[in-house]
Amino acid sequence: MKVGDIVRYARFPHEELHTGGMNGLILAGPYQGVCRKGDHQVDVMWSSPRDHAEIRGGEITWEYMDELEVLNG
Repeated sequence: MKVGDIVRYARFPHEELHTGGMNGLILAGPYQGVCRKGDHQVDVMWSSPRDHAEIRGGEITWEYMDELEVLNG
């Protein structure tokens, strides 16, 4: 997973987001996560607003790499 990749949420653990048609663009990363030690994160700009985004209701947020799948590779 690298900057410029198009991604979507993986089926597990995000079934409803996986099938919802939302796609994202990797903006930065991967980098070491701070919440779950040993996990890597990326910054993603989503095609729809995300409640947990840096700016409430925005489209840009960090995500765990193991919860995403790459669509263009």
